[in-house]
Amino acid sequence: MVEKGPKPPLSKAEISEGYDEVAEQIRLSPGFYRAVCRFAVRVEPPVLDIGCGGGHLLMHLKEAFGLGASQLYGIDLSARLCTLSAERQVAAIVQGDAERLPFKARSFRTVFLTEVLEHLLQPERCFAEIKRVLTDDGLALVTVPNRDWPGYAAYLKRRRQFQPVDDRFYRLAEMEELAHQAGCAVARVGGFDLIWHGGDFWKVLEWGLRQIMPGLHTKQKRLLLALHKSTRVLPKK
Repeated sequence: MVEKGPKPPLSKAEISEGYDEVAEQIRLSPGFYRAVCRFAVRVEPPVLDIGCGGGHLLMHLKEAFGLGASQLYGIDLSARLCTLSAERQVAAIVQGDAERLPFKARSFRTVFLTEVLEHLLQPERCFAEIKRVLTDDGLALVTVPNRDWPGYAAYLKRRRQFQPVDDRFYRLAEMEELAHQAGCAVARVGGFDLIWHGGDFWKVLEWGLRQIMPGLHTKQKRLLLALHKSTRVLPKK
């Protein structure tokens, strides 16, 4: 039997077409979007949502912070997702690549990148682009699946159900290094989604544990990070 080698990475066109096919199924819970808005604390326009999908986060940003369509921008690789997002009429939507943003330097005071980095072929390029388009006093809010989440192994068995691209989970230390290499600093870290799945008892138990174990959020399913520009860039290893 001939041993099969690793699969070649998908092209950007193939990735875009894959997301076009599942566009109507791509969304997270309203609770996730509310948690991102709470974690952001302040959102100053103009605002860019990278990998905006069907525009669900943009809708929550509009409602939570009273932002108008002239203050919100979204970009996604999928033409179908861009169409769905544009139909909401809450933001200017552009089809484009997160690793090569079609915006001028220092164009945005707030940038969101939620549940996108894990699908990118070159995540370090996206981080460099975030720094480029951020104003000097700007803030970036990033969320990624957490490799230290206890449910990680079980997730691996079903992760292909709605994902046309292999995704990966990140540890907090990996995210910090990616940010620093790009010239950004991690200002705050949070967590979202249950460590345990179940009813209200488990939710209350987890809430109580977080009160006495502040670091527990680094074990939740998703990491939330607030980044700002930094003059310190780590040397390449």
